[in-house]
Amino acid sequence: MVKKIISFGVLLVMAFSLTACVSNIIPSNDLAGYKTTAKATLVTYAEEKGEENYPEKAWATIGEVISNGKTAIDTASNKPAVDVAVETAKAAIDAEIPLPVSLDGYNDAFFEKYTLILVPYIWCNRSAEVEFGTVYADDGKLHFLFEETLTGIPFTPYVRKEILFAVVVPNKLVSEFEIDTTYIAAVAPEEIGIRVFNTNYREYWDQDWRLFENSRDVPLLKDAEVNSVQYQAGPFFDKCLWGTLRKITVISSHGELTDLIDEKGIIQFPSSIEAFDEAFFEQYSLVSANVFFDTSMDVEFYTAYIADGKLNFLIEIMRNGLEGASHGYGFSVIISKEILGNYEVGGSEVFYRYGIEYRFSFHNLREWSEEVDEQSVKHRAGRLSHDLGMFRSKPLPKVVASYEEFQDLFV
Repeated sequence: MVKKIISFGVLLVMAFSLTACVSNIIPSNDLAGYKTTAKATLVTYAEEKGEENYPEKAWATIGEVISNGKTAIDTASNKPAVDVAVETAKAAIDAEIPLPVSLDGYNDAFFEKYTLILVPYIWCNRSAEVEFGTVYADDGKLHFLFEETLTGIPFTPYVRKEILFAVVVPNKLVSEFEIDTTYIAAVAPEEIGIRVFNTNYREYWDQDWRLFENSRDVPLLKDAEVNSVQYQAGPFFDKCLWGTLRKITVISSHGELTDLIDEKGIIQFPSSIEAFDEAFFEQYSLVSANVFFDTSMDVEFYTAYIADGKLNFLIEIMRNGLEGASHGYGFSVIISKEILGNYEVGGSEVFYRYGIEYRFSFHNLREWSEEVDEQSVKHRAGRLSHDLGMFRSKPLPKVVASYEEFQDLFV
């Protein structure tokens, strides 16, 4: 009986040994299936990131990473090597910083890794094409650089160009560096030279009229390139904040972004008279902001703000040095009915930003404009008669609060 038990045990051991041998033969087929699954997992991992959340160049890079990852998987000799290839590819995909194009893209998962920095470009158009240059670190601070290619004489014509750039950086950078100023490197034709501006204060930060054979030789550009950090940047998807956000704003959560849009965001100034319909006047009113100036002045609406319990309007003027006859200039300002219900409509005030006359020194102007910006309210300004080709038979009243009142303008 004992012998039978021993014999059975031996057979059992042999059976397990045979199974083990068979399992060592099968892995060639099993490995192929493992590789197929691994490649599918890699593709899914990238697709879940969302092509719409990445600039074209970044998504193309992710495509190359997937292709290289599949090649590495195909050449792997065992499962651990496949796992390494997958993890390496995933890390490379994660290294590409997203730039979402919708509010949903700036979700909690996004803010676990990244910080959104909204950087406004609000500057007089010197016949220039503007691009976001880079983000670079210097003296423990992060700086933001715009690059302009000038095609004409600076400040001519004076037309405000407003772009709100979304800059995405890893959270680690924000914890290590202080957020500081923005600069413009304006690369001009030979007859103009090179200029650099500190855009926070709209004054010359540095001025260099030397000519460079290669624009990349400009000292600021060279320093910025050497000290550039990891980032992604492009125009912010929602234009409701364009022109209303006047300082660098750091956003670290989805809630902060939605709160900012609720506080500052507003519709774009309508591009057609038809847009001023009953639905529009259910939410908003039109308020007139008028000034008088001579024909040598270029005029732009700056902001609507609260002072002394009243809603006031600030209009920015630049003189080109030529005298002319006095003319009126009017803006129509979109203001929510909620704001108009809480404040009395005040007056319009002008100030000189550049030119022959200055209301303030640059230092005082800086402090004063910052105070005004802090008191600014949600608004959007435009010129009804100029922008929309609207012809009316009587002056625009101080407040147009209903669709019927708007229609009366044409009577």
